[in-house]
Amino acid sequence: MASESPGSAAAPAFPPGVAPSFLSIQSVRIFVRDLDRSLRFYVDQLGFRVVIDAHLQSGERWVAVSPPDGTAILALVAPQPRSPEHRLIGRATQVVLITADVASRFQEWSRKGVRFMSTPRLKRIR
Repeated sequence: MASESPGSAAAPAFPPGVAPSFLSIQSVRIFVRDLDRSLRFYVDQLGFRVVIDAHLQSGERWVAVSPPDGTAILALVAPQPRSPEHRLIGRATQVVLITADVASRFQEWSRKGVRFMSTPRLKRIR
């Protein structure tokens, strides 16, 4: 059974007092050669919306877009020409997952044989 609210996608209904155990993609970094060209592609051609387009104090530009359903964020990154990330342009990159309970997922997946580069660091990003 699903419950719906106006303007939102159907979401599974859970018994009272039971929190959903969700797992979804939060963001993906995509390395690009030209931020403006890539931004036009995602927004004008694919119908994505701009989540952020800001110039940081470091001089770098932070650009992120989201598909029309808003389920994930694509962070568009134009790496420096001789950086290791520059070689990743056009290749698959990091995928970030989001879940209600990071520690539990980490333990569950570790038991199932998933290998992690490090244990989760549970602190807020400011």
